[in-house]
Amino acid sequence: MKNKYVCRSKISENKFRKIIRYFALDLDAQQIAALTGLNRNTVNRYLIRIRERIYTVCVHQSPFGQHPLALLETTNGKAPIFGLKEVGRQVRTDLIPVQSSARLRQCLRNNGNGGALCLPERWACYDGIVDMESRRLYGLTAFGDERDPGNACGGVIEDFLGFTQQRMFKMPLAVTDRFGLHLKECEFRFNHRDEDLYQLLLKMFREKPLS
Repeated sequence: MKNKYVCRSKISENKFRKIIRYFALDLDAQQIAALTGLNRNTVNRYLIRIRERIYTVCVHQSPFGQHPLALLETTNGKAPIFGLKEVGRQVRTDLIPVQSSARLRQCLRNNGNGGALCLPERWACYDGIVDMESRRLYGLTAFGDERDPGNACGGVIEDFLGFTQQRMFKMPLAVTDRFGLHLKECEFRFNHRDEDLYQLLLKMFREKPLS
């Protein structure tokens, strides 16, 4: 079926645009399936592919190293930890691989004294760290950093957490295998919060169709 947004698509352009419109409105798969008349499994497959593309776009813009998604999604049932960095009026996220999360969580527990944390250089690139186990944001200072601990996390990061609170703290994602996709979706939505997300996504898939 001809569809300029999706290679070898089995749904029409009109149906795909509807999926994107309802996705932009932050509806879930069940709601989108009911509104489009598509099978829920079909909708779920497209939503995963859409989120994977968003993940790729965000990673390419990230100041952090690029972890393979397959590695990040191996949580072993552990609650994730992710770093946050303010870049202008945007926030970049970095999901900590499970191999490092246990060590970082121990550092957080050892240093969690109510003030800003002073952590080793390997994690000093973050402005804050969120531990989904404790549902807590830790403000950071690096070794030798003279920043005021009270200002370790800026207002943009607080705005990001407020923006994502419903998705990241209320939905049961802490031990799912797709936490990384949802985290990057939050980042993408927040960083484009003043734009028409529907038109932005259509442009993205028109220029580079889903494969």
